[in-house]
Amino acid sequence: MYSKFKKITDLEWLNILQKSLKSNYINGVKFPGFPSDEIQNFFTGQKGNDTLKEAHDFYLACKNSIKKFNENLMDENSTYLDFGSGVGANC
Repeated sequence: MYSKFKKITDLEWLNILQKSLKSNYINGVKFPGFPSDEIQNFFTGQKGNDTLKEAHDFYLACKNSIKKFNENLMDENSTYLDFGSGVGANC
């Protein structure tokens, strides 16, 4: 998946994730799918596109904060993994 989508913009990635709400296959790549609306709502207070938009906004805020700290940490060769566990919703 990474090699197929690594050169797209953040907005293009959000659009692809939004498409994956309706189809598990995008550009020949199988996406894992999403938890039920009930589970999403329990952890985020939202579901579907709203959850993805909120996660995207959080990603952009993190990215901008990292750039302010050190521009070299967010260059075109950088990769980052955000793994949401839902812990924040219960704190």
